[in-house]
Amino acid sequence: MTSPTNPYDPANLAWTGKKDLPQPRQIALRVVVVVVAVALLVGGAAALAVASSAPPPTPTTVMVTVTVSGTPMVVPSTTPTTPPSTSPAPAPSPVPTTTRRVTLDHDTTYRTDENLAKGKTKVIQAGHDGLAEQTLLNGKVVKTVTIRDPVDRIIAQGTKTVAKPAPKKTTKPTKPAKTTKPASGSRPSITGLSCSRSGQMVTASARLKMGGHAGTLTWLIGGQTITSHASAAATSASARQGLLAAQPASCKLTVTTERGSTSATRQSQ
Repeated sequence: MTSPTNPYDPANLAWTGKKDLPQPRQIALRVVVVVVAVALLVGGAAALAVASSAPPPTPTTVMVTVTVSGTPMVVPSTTPTTPPSTSPAPAPSPVPTTTRRVTLDHDTTYRTDENLAKGKTKVIQAGHDGLAEQTLLNGKVVKTVTIRDPVDRIIAQGTKTVAKPAPKKTTKPTKPAKTTKPASGSRPSITGLSCSRSGQMVTASARLKMGGHAGTLTWLIGGQTITSHASAAATSASARQGLLAAQPASCKLTVTTERGSTSATRQSQ
């Protein structure tokens, strides 16, 4: 059996002719032509817009499918492809920096000076701090510029040994001698002195008047001295001294008080 001929098949257009086409198919063809024309116009306008700054676009063939009365029809459409932009990338935003001024501390230098006494110091140079400017980026120092250099402080230390002067002698003022007021009473007296020898023993005795004052009795017997004390109320005194046979036997008594002194001498019997 022979199949009927499809009047809508594009292969049969030459046989059937335009007059034999039904009204819907003519409308579909017109739509296809309009779509292709619009695509060409859009692609041309885009090409003209970028022609001055970009290389000519590479044509790209796009297949457009149109369905007419239930039959799909593929129509090629050529559209330009826009090349990637060649404009330079935007520069990154600069990171802000900050500046500050800092103090540069000065040092202290010590020098010996043999012309300066040991233990003494002397400032030769006062010294002062320096100044610098720092640039910080994200809190870190990236640059330092010195504005004023620090100047060291210089101190001299003495090493010379100096002899200590001899201490001055201070003379105390002489106190005036005390004047002794004459004591009341009378001078002592000897009312009787005896001197006797028995072998080598010599005995001396005396009667006294002390005049109301105690005193000192000094005996001198045969050249030997004997000292004793007598009270203010004493009325007599005696002393004994052993002598060699060849020594002379003589007795002497001296009584001394605040009022004065008195003496008496007697040869031994």
